[in-house]
Amino acid sequence: MTNPEHKKWTFPVRYIFFVMAFLGLNILYSLRVNLSVAIVSMSKDITNSSDVTVKSECKAPKSANSSVPLIIDLYTGNSTQNGTQDEVAGEFDWDSQIQSYIVSSFFLGYVITQIPAGRMAERYGSKKILATSIFLASVLTLFCPIAARFHYQAFIACRVLIGLAEGMFFPSMHSMCARWFPKPDRSLMTAVVYSGAQIGTVITMVATGYLVGFAGWPSAFYVFGVIGLIWVVLWILVVYESPLTHPFISEEEILYIGIDQNSEDIRKEQKTPWAAIFTSPAVWALVAAHFGQNWGFYTLLFEIPIYLKSVLGLDIKKNGLISGLPYLIQAISGWIVGFIFDCLIKSNFVGVNAGRKIANTIGLIGPAICIVGLVLAKCDIHWIIAALFLSMALNGFTYSGFNITHVDMSPDYAGTLMGITNCIANVAGILAPVYAGIMNSKEISLESWSRTFYTSTAVYVVTSFIFIFFGSAELQPWGLPSTKRKGSEP
Repeated sequence: MTNPEHKKWTFPVRYIFFVMAFLGLNILYSLRVNLSVAIVSMSKDITNSSDVTVKSECKAPKSANSSVPLIIDLYTGNSTQNGTQDEVAGEFDWDSQIQSYIVSSFFLGYVITQIPAGRMAERYGSKKILATSIFLASVLTLFCPIAARFHYQAFIACRVLIGLAEGMFFPSMHSMCARWFPKPDRSLMTAVVYSGAQIGTVITMVATGYLVGFAGWPSAFYVFGVIGLIWVVLWILVVYESPLTHPFISEEEILYIGIDQNSEDIRKEQKTPWAAIFTSPAVWALVAAHFGQNWGFYTLLFEIPIYLKSVLGLDIKKNGLISGLPYLIQAISGWIVGFIFDCLIKSNFVGVNAGRKIANTIGLIGPAICIVGLVLAKCDIHWIIAALFLSMALNGFTYSGFNITHVDMSPDYAGTLMGITNCIANVAGILAPVYAGIMNSKEISLESWSRTFYTSTAVYVVTSFIFIFFGSAELQPWGLPSTKRKGSEP
């Protein structure tokens, strides 16, 4: 309960949580994504296997004769033409298989803690779990250089543990957002908070390259680890578990958010209706949409740089602008779309259910079409980049689609639902790169890569239609604790 002795603020205190949650997503992804750039400098260049046929169907773009910018070498700070600079030898003799194990090991831990964290957040609160998640991930990140130099298996173990720690974050954050964000503003506020992941990706991919160039690859782990610990201190000091526990919140803001102490007490005491949740078609439609999003997203995140390098000769990881802009565009798109759909729902122009399905359909079908365009562009780098950017812009619609539907279906069990869907959906983080590797294991060509991209298109389309026909953003019959359901009956 709020303390009547404290003077209430006229400033909406929910925005303090809003800003800290956004920064938390930035930190979360910086501790995840830094490896994808750092590992390039950590590992020695491995010659491609003679068993793989590489078809040189496309010529590398020549910046002297085209509008494609010079490739910025993030590791040395020099601007160079493609292929003219010798690569700096890495510290470790890790072949491509070991590198793939290191990169994917994060997800082995990440999927395990999703469901338990969601339920714990609903029952015991999210604040401490979120602080613990970033604290452990930050400390483990600081130990990564030591583990890597000891043995690659120790490094893999460290990444698995980071995944376990970060796996607690999303379900707990979803549960906390359900308590802090008013329904009329939920689309926009949630979109901005979760876009912190994309903003964090942009910042990390650029900053890590410069850190590696100026201070060596260990700095990528030390710097982001320390930043994570600073966030934990601030989070503990300025963020409160619930609007009802904030000492300076006004009664008007509590009423606007729409939360009461009785609901909080009931939420903590009630058992989770597991049977009803796992037999709900709407839940499995939500799982499908989340899985489809992750399959396509991780294919673009992990495979597009490889595709542009192996087929087109353009190392996109060395260009902070090209590698970062798609995620920035996705974040901005999510903000704009969230604002638009909040306005449409507030004005009763569309219902919540229709709004979520429209946004989600655009967010999945749009990228599916763009990926087809990417394949049809073949060697035209300009159209490929345009298709990639447009794909991420349209994908931003999912922030107002499936991504917030957990809260619509059940504010009280939003953390549990997010744990379930995020657990299953992040299996795509393991499967999508492995599938791409199989498709290109014998031959690297436009044709072999087209199979990878067309599969992503199919996954996007199928999962989108599953959500259209079986998904729901309505409050579910099991969506409230039994005591509240009985109390609402006439």
